[in-house]
Amino acid sequence: MDSTAKNMSVATSSPLSLIAVMSCVGAQDQRCELGPSALKNFGMLQRLNALGKQSAWHALSSHNSFVVNHENPFSPILDLLDQIRATVLSSLQEQNQFCVLGGDHSCAIGTWNGVKQSLNPGSRLGLIWIDAHMDSHTPETSPSAAVHGMPLACLLGQGPDNVTNFAGLKPVLLPQDLCLIGVRSYEPEEARLLQQLGVKVFFMEDINRQGLSSILEQAKQLVCQHTDVFGCSIDIDAIDPEQAPGVGSPESNGIQAMDLVNALKIIRNAPGFVGAEIVEYNPAKDQNSKTASVVCDLAEAMFA
Repeated sequence: MDSTAKNMSVATSSPLSLIAVMSCVGAQDQRCELGPSALKNFGMLQRLNALGKQSAWHALSSHNSFVVNHENPFSPILDLLDQIRATVLSSLQEQNQFCVLGGDHSCAIGTWNGVKQSLNPGSRLGLIWIDAHMDSHTPETSPSAAVHGMPLACLLGQGPDNVTNFAGLKPVLLPQDLCLIGVRSYEPEEARLLQQLGVKVFFMEDINRQGLSSILEQAKQLVCQHTDVFGCSIDIDAIDPEQAPGVGSPESNGIQAMDLVNALKIIRNAPGFVGAEIVEYNPAKDQNSKTASVVCDLAEAMFA
């Protein structure tokens, strides 16, 4: 409990590092690499600063593009993942909270390796994963070879060693320290893996029946029960596309945007909360900056 990240997490007034991952090398639709710069132009930094959250912008990018390679799909992205890992680690060592802005969801491999590396040996990381998809394929099961469909499996230690153990921290997550929320589109192989590992999944039917605030409270309790720190990973496609159309893989009947904004305030001051990521914003598919506004609302709910 005396790790760098744990000590930092109790200081909600800590500065915020906005880590912009301007790359979509893990996804077929490359336009989400423009998401972070579109959010900056929309005034995200100024909005957070106006609410009293001292925020700084850190830009990362990759020169590679998505390539279908079932045998080694991670090769174009390893350098970028290491940049993300190092930047998240540095932010925590400087006593800052962080918010990674994707880009595609493959960045999560770097994000949470960075958090794990900030902890003392033996310390555990909890993670709330809010997503329409399970993102739990391995190269053997993925129909597309797109890495943004594999990050959660990698963090759980499932997949090739160059990404499940690229920072020497395998596994980054234990199954009992992880909770998925908002799932409604997945392949049987992903569901089978998570079920075999014992990962808790709240589907949209659960949200509709119990309410999002109740679900998020349950998720927080679960991921904090045996861990030293925790974070939150949000794919914008978890939200109903009527309210957040700017995503590459929209799925109908999703979470209501303001329900998620209000529910996320539960974790803002929770002991052990170190940071978050918000990914898959595709400005080319947005409508009147509707999705950009939602992303800013989500960041404000967690940090401002």
